[in-house]
Amino acid sequence: MYNIRSRGSIQFVPLEGGYDGGGSIINGHFTARVPFGECKVNINGEQFAGTDDKGDPVDAKIVSDGPFERIIEPKPLRTVPNRYWFDTPLRANVTKGKGEIFDFSLEIK
Repeated sequence: MYNIRSRGSIQFVPLEGGYDGGGSIINGHFTARVPFGECKVNINGEQFAGTDDKGDPVDAKIVSDGPFERIIEPKPLRTVPNRYWFDTPLRANVTKGKGEIFDFSLEIK
């Protein structure tokens, strides 16, 4: 299990329609299977204020849903502005057959 004190997610949505792809961001890095072509890129990040020595939220209430776990309390603090998730300006052109590296600079205010 990774340190859940700071976590995020990334989503690649094809501009011409179709299935999206993405994954978890851990320590600022991600690996994901994503659609080919020009994509809109949504990024979400959150962090927990009160954590124990392992980085887990203090007195966390965790809900399991199959292989996934999510923390419902305490509520996390957003570390990435909403504009990068709901109406993102970020774009990526994903080329078929290449293991590409994408680096996104986010303006955090």
